[in-house]
Amino acid sequence: MLLKAQDEVVQQALITRLGIGVHPEKHYIDVCEKAFIDVAPKGLTRVQTQMCGSTSVEAAFKYAFMCYAAKKRENGLHATPTQEELDTGAMNVAPGAPNYGILSFKSGFHGRMFASLSATRTKPIFKLDIPAFDWPAAEPPRYKHPYAENEEYNDAQDEASIADVRNKINQWREEKNCEVAAVIVEPVMSEGGDIYISPNFGQKLRDLTKELGVYMIVDEVQSGVAVSGNFWAHDHWNLDSPPDFVTFAKKMLSCGFYHAEETKMVTPYRHFNTWMGDPVRAHLTAEQNDIIRDDDLINQARVSGAYLHDKMRELEAAEPEFI
Repeated sequence: MLLKAQDEVVQQALITRLGIGVHPEKHYIDVCEKAFIDVAPKGLTRVQTQMCGSTSVEAAFKYAFMCYAAKKRENGLHATPTQEELDTGAMNVAPGAPNYGILSFKSGFHGRMFASLSATRTKPIFKLDIPAFDWPAAEPPRYKHPYAENEEYNDAQDEASIADVRNKINQWREEKNCEVAAVIVEPVMSEGGDIYISPNFGQKLRDLTKELGVYMIVDEVQSGVAVSGNFWAHDHWNLDSPPDFVTFAKKMLSCGFYHAEETKMVTPYRHFNTWMGDPVRAHLTAEQNDIIRDDDLINQARVSGAYLHDKMRELEAAEPEFI
């Protein structure tokens, strides 16, 4: 179905935009099922919609912080905060505002708002003159290509990066009294130099985050939605358990993040914003999902990507001093 601005569903979505977080129109859950849940990453059953990629990342940070703190309380997310926590939180000091952090990777890009910018490690001009959180940045694996011909070197890169993640988390706890609540990584560090994170690294990072009791956030704002030959680029990792949060935006047309039942909020307004995403964009995303499926675009990306890769390898062999 080709959506038009004068269609009733679009008119209803426009009318209810400001109240979507409190009084969504009755059919909106069906739209969300088609737009988001039908294409959800494996193992993730819940979605929180946002207005852009940066806010999607920042909202995932908020959930990670709140859930990390909840694990320390006797009743978890159901616990009633103490008056001291409420009072100190309002003043931006502990215990209500604990010293938690997010670990990201050098060369990673996660947005340009305050928290997301603190985790971004690409162009210095993005961060110039902007106050930032003192959060750790680990060295990512930096591979040699062709990958299959440098397997031993690349595996060593994975091991060194995982070791650096562990060391940075320990260093921030011991030297800065800052607990890392989550690690964020892009499946393809696009802006940081097209670093395609290997399945080996993805699994090792999942194992480490589970071992240390921190959350794993996969940032699919740039890499998601069919372009990798899977709907989600981290599907190529074949993880034995899903990440805790997966962010999306850009090619999804809508923005937000996925998560699981155990990280859902049980107290109203723990996380909220005026727009709570955009129902008009949700309709567009639902229609786009139909086109991706009906036109077999995931397979098209897989086939055309393999063709391009093979031809580039031929050029590399023919002109090694240039390619």
